[in-house]
Amino acid sequence: MLRSGVAGMNCVRSCGARFAALALALVVSVAPSSLVTAQGSNAPVPADPSATNRVVASLTCQEVSHTILTWGVSVQNQTAPFAKEPSLAAGKIQRGRLDFRPRREPALGFIWDPPQAKLYLDINGNDDLTDDTNGVFTCRTKSSDERYQLFTDIRLAAQTNPAASPLLLDLNFRQYSSLYVSASLRSFYAGKTTLADRDWQVGIIEKPYSDPNSLRDASLLFRSWDSRTQAFGADDGRLQAFPLPKTLCFGGHSYRVTATWESATEAKGVRLEFAEEPVPLGGLKINGDYIRRALLMDASRTVVLDAPTGTVPVPVGSYTSYQVHLQQSESSASLKDSFSHRGVTSTITVQSNKPGTLVAGGPLTNTVTLRRRGNLLVMEHRVVGAGGEAYQLDGGANYEHPPTFAVFSGEKRLATGKFEFG
Repeated sequence: MLRSGVAGMNCVRSCGARFAALALALVVSVAPSSLVTAQGSNAPVPADPSATNRVVASLTCQEVSHTILTWGVSVQNQTAPFAKEPSLAAGKIQRGRLDFRPRREPALGFIWDPPQAKLYLDINGNDDLTDDTNGVFTCRTKSSDERYQLFTDIRLAAQTNPAASPLLLDLNFRQYSSLYVSASLRSFYAGKTTLADRDWQVGIIEKPYSDPNSLRDASLLFRSWDSRTQAFGADDGRLQAFPLPKTLCFGGHSYRVTATWESATEAKGVRLEFAEEPVPLGGLKINGDYIRRALLMDASRTVVLDAPTGTVPVPVGSYTSYQVHLQQSESSASLKDSFSHRGVTSTITVQSNKPGTLVAGGPLTNTVTLRRRGNLLVMEHRVVGAGGEAYQLDGGANYEHPPTFAVFSGEKRLATGKFEFG
């Protein structure tokens, strides 16, 4: 069995793996000094520990064209017709209810009519699917395969939270052995603020499947104001957004972060407060190249390091995990980890008189491991960083041009082939 990868041993030679070439480009194309800006090795603690600087940002709902977050929606199938229904095609009709927040608010009634490429939603919840003028949607991409249809620009209000603006969603319906529905979020709350003499775009991404009255499961968008037009994902490998921390640290500053719904105002939105607090600082040595952004995390605190090199100021403490995103020219790479486990679990201790060390980033190395499974030779490929952490190149795999390999004995080529993705 051959799995996605390229050869990195003397018996296996790469013959054209696109992603491997890009990974190697991260190592050799551009000098690290052209990619990053050195930061100071130490920053003073404020002279008056009791002084607190509070900055408040009022965030309003923003809608974007890209997907911010995708999750599976619980489906309750239904065979009985609703009280009132529109004119439907004969045969392949799906009825049911969608649980966006299971057991937290009433499920949303729906009828999916694949032959007519229509989706009807019971927005007002009265079991009448003929009176929802804002609940009828048409699949824009026509296909002979009616088992898969995408419905876009759906706005749903959180019934239990009047302070929240309607969510902008796309819904994917797939019918194979059973009906599967996934939702893609395309709205969030954002605004501009100034912290440590820099302008930032800050935002809150509400997780639609979490408690609608609390933002404790939300993600925080935190990036330079100049980057505000770039697409991003909640908690994705590019690290422009990450789980909302209780304390946010960067550039030698530390802020307590509080996010609350602004239910008392006419404009629905989120109030995001940053309260600066003095903290003792130590140093963190960066051993690795091409780091665009790194995050150090513990149970309540996230430290953001943008383009760090050398020794950078970090609050004293022990951090239990880290994440990194790499960038060199047009190539970028993210840590390769699962949806449920973000980052690398590794304790990094920073003391006031003893710097900690982060070993991560480039140079990247292509490695291949070989193991036998019965009569098969299984070859596994990994792109490995300076600390042994695995990366994947951003942009996804090129399925039209999979990596190729060749096996040699000395100068004699014994076999060639292509890797399977998996």
